[in-house]
Amino acid sequence: MLIFIIVLCVLAGILETLSYIYAMKGISYSSRPLTTPAEPNETFYIESTITNGTYLPKTYVRLSETIPYALVDTGDGMLESGKEHETSENTNVTMVLSNAGFSSKITIQRMTYDARLSSTLYMLPRQKIVRRIPVQFTRRGRFFLKGAYISCGDLLGFFSKTESFAVDEEIVIMPKRCENNAVLSTLGGFLGDVSVRRFIFEDPVLTIGIHEYTGTEPMKSIAWKQSARSDDIFVKKCDYTLEPTAAVILNVDHPTDISPTEIETELEYCFSIARVVCEALNAKGIKFSFMTNALAAGAEQIWPTARDGLGTAHLMAIFEGLGRSTYFPSKSFTELLDSATKKVEQGRSYILITPYVTPVHRQGISRLRLLSGLDVLMIVSSELDKEESAG
Repeated sequence: MLIFIIVLCVLAGILETLSYIYAMKGISYSSRPLTTPAEPNETFYIESTITNGTYLPKTYVRLSETIPYALVDTGDGMLESGKEHETSENTNVTMVLSNAGFSSKITIQRMTYDARLSSTLYMLPRQKIVRRIPVQFTRRGRFFLKGAYISCGDLLGFFSKTESFAVDEEIVIMPKRCENNAVLSTLGGFLGDVSVRRFIFEDPVLTIGIHEYTGTEPMKSIAWKQSARSDDIFVKKCDYTLEPTAAVILNVDHPTDISPTEIETELEYCFSIARVVCEALNAKGIKFSFMTNALAAGAEQIWPTARDGLGTAHLMAIFEGLGRSTYFPSKSFTELLDSATKKVEQGRSYILITPYVTPVHRQGISRLRLLSGLDVLMIVSSELDKEESAG
């Protein structure tokens, strides 16, 4: 009997030792946002997946995730995760794991800029637990998921090992829509003029190219000048609808003597204005391009120029760039206007959004107006009444 007990103790010791040595074996972790880019103040989910890839249970698993500044939906209300509070009420909340229907008590630890969500789990062999955390972001920007620390204990729960799991995922929050009545009214009138402009020309026929005569074209389509210079006969290729087009130019360059707080306020307002301008053009069916000198973090390959386009994909590409935009210009306002002037097109409408404007810049805008043959809609955020909002 004594020998049996000794053998049993030895086996238990071996199992305990092995369970500690291989405590983290088979554990994997991933995290991702289910919506990006997302609207400000929109509730969406951050999905975390933890997997036990072994054929042994994990009796003690402590998961500690770090998420960026956000409002966490506890079910009883939104708990602010990025600021310190006077009391510690509602720091412990219960959330349901999506795959199994059982609860896990999650402790939310508030830090300066992030929140740490900690919970203790019991994992069965080959089990995958998926947890969706409902969150809201109140401001525009680019945010990172910072991974997690996972601790797994031994068989008896005496000791534990901890490993960090990095996550290469980001969340992009788009700018809010501008609701300034003056902006919306001015924009509506300008776009109305753009939409009807095709009907005020005496000759709505637009020549878009020439091609060789095939024998089926009418005589009035022959391009006599081009035909006289060649041994062949050429005819004009025409478009009988003069399609309205526009270009949105966003400037983030600003004077150096402005306080950082004021600069941030004005630029955020410009981003919001740029959003409603693009949405209005798209709603009117007016193809538009987008041009800016704003540096966008993580979007250098697709920013800052978007060619003529329409539709959701065109809008979302621009909105994601606006969400990623920083307060640092890649070039000066003057250089941005020069770039726009070099690409100017007759008959294209231009909408310029800027926080500030000087007499020097107005000269460049006048040149753009002269070369395009149309008026330029200029929206200067610092000259707007911020209190005048729609609704």
